[in-house]
Amino acid sequence: MARLSRSFPAPATAFRGDPRRAGRRAATAHFLCPDENRLRDHRVEPGVRIDAPHAGVARLTFDVSFYKPGVNRFKVRAVAGKGEARRAIDGSWFKLDYQLPRALGLTERGRFELPAEHFPRRMSECRGAPCKDADRDGLNDLWENVAVQQLRPRLLMDREDSLFASPTDLVRVLTSVTPMKRDGREYVLFANIVAFSRDYGHLGLFDHPGDAEAFGMLYRIEPNGTLQWVATAAKGHACLTCRSHYTFYPQDFAEDGTPLVYVERQKHGLWQNGRECRARAAFSCRGDRSLRPPAFNVGDPSPDGSRSLIDGFDSVAAGGAFGELAGVFPGESIWTPELARVPGKFCGGNRDCAPGNGASQPGALIARMLQLFETRTF
Repeated sequence: MARLSRSFPAPATAFRGDPRRAGRRAATAHFLCPDENRLRDHRVEPGVRIDAPHAGVARLTFDVSFYKPGVNRFKVRAVAGKGEARRAIDGSWFKLDYQLPRALGLTERGRFELPAEHFPRRMSECRGAPCKDADRDGLNDLWENVAVQQLRPRLLMDREDSLFASPTDLVRVLTSVTPMKRDGREYVLFANIVAFSRDYGHLGLFDHPGDAEAFGMLYRIEPNGTLQWVATAAKGHACLTCRSHYTFYPQDFAEDGTPLVYVERQKHGLWQNGRECRARAAFSCRGDRSLRPPAFNVGDPSPDGSRSLIDGFDSVAAGGAFGELAGVFPGESIWTPELARVPGKFCGGNRDCAPGNGASQPGALIARMLQLFETRTF
């Protein structure tokens, strides 16, 4: 337990509890008070408890809720007062690593269910500290973030893809989780962009910096809250010289329930099952090397960008909520064209990019997928 200075107190923390069960932990912070400024009163906040175990020490115990799998960063802020005087108490960032059980929610192929008592899906059903809806879509952010993590695809690639020979090239999955309604039934769309540093082309042709490939999975909400897979649209190349286009085919799942996505060699067009990829894709679909890249909940499309969770990659702070994306794809943007190095394009963080040779911006692809699913009958 770190000590707090008299001139500018800062909190230290100790934790207990099982985050896999409740999605939260309890934390304690000790504030040292000079003898002349003993704690006399405090404002009670929900989830915060206070006592004075020793003279001149105020101990706060408060709930800390995880909001996403992986690293969660927190800071304690407080205001201390004496008469009319006020002093801000601003602690340093600390982090907790929230590792999910590998099979959480993956009950069987095509079905997904998180325990509602720990991960309520709707904000209207959520109570307490874990309830946050930053993208204002009515879904609890913790539920979204856990679902994005657990349902992120396993990419089945060609072992000869140049990605594996380029140690500085990256691949990440950018996901928008959007609730939908159709004929009185509730659905959730996972609109995924698999973002590569580069499209490596074919036989020395058609290569370009940045590559953003799209596939979307639609799940129906069953009466008991289980998600049941309904449809997948994936964007692949059906001929050597044509643009990629969306097709709807049955979705392949691994035995553990993970969605499988087949990736064309070098061009990276996506297919939701191996049979169709091998039969219809213009490029090799051997699927003899797999990887499951990190996935991030980027928010939802909106005209003014107010529902985005991540936009410009350069504004992602290493110590912030999405610190794992810091330094990834520099100069790029998900939603706002003007924030990208080449406006409206995705260049994979490369500087050899121009308006005529980059990929489409991820946000534009997500918006197109949403329109596609909204207008199709299932």
